Amino acid sequence: MPKSEPARPTPPEKQRPRRRSGASCAAGVVVLLSVAGCGRPGVFTLQQPTAPPAQQRLTLVAQSAACAPREGRVACVLGFPLPGRDRPRAFVVYLDLPCTGATVRLHPTDADAGRGLLIQEVGQLAGRTDFSGGWARIQPDRLVRGRYRIELHAYGPGGVVLHGAAAAAEAPRLVRAFEREYAADVATLGPPRDETAARGAAVLTGATGE
Repeated sequence: MPKSEPARPTPPEKQRPRRRSGASCAAGVVVLLSVAGCGRPGVFTLQQPTAPPAQQRLTLVAQSAACAPREGRVACVLGFPLPGRDRPRAFVVYLDLPCTGATVRLHPTDADAGRGLLIQEVGQLAGRTDFSGGWARIQPDRLVRGRYRIELHAYGPGGVVLHGAAAAAEAPRLVRAFEREYAADVATLGPPRDETAARGAAVLTGATGE
């Protein structure tokens, strides 16, 4: 019997695209954010004097930075892996800032000030730190629409200091995803600015029964 020829590989241009898994899609989101200017947009230094020696001063490289403008203010979410790693997210910063382009102070009870918090999601020090003071500035990029530059120098209890700068892109869905995941923390961050804000906080926590 004549021997059959070995199967020839399909040329790349005729190959059917494979379906992307959930992990691949997640990686794709990070890549898209990087292209948009918020993949690894900045470096921050976190000082925690009361932490174990190895964690008292950490250099955090952002893996994502997303913003959502809202009626004269901007909500921002910055995500960081552990130092020296690419993922998963281990620290996340949430900011609610006036979009004035000027430097604003951070104050937890002043409705006109900026406010924010740091959440460590893993490890023995996992938990929330509210920013009790410091300053922040967010400025729209004059050349790229929907892009912002954030500068932050925040203080927290126990001598915590977080400072650095980042470029962030508008990504309201990512901001809302964080706000749903940490609804109770967001709802209690600072005083409501008006009845609309108060209702929004109630909806986040489910207090309205909706």
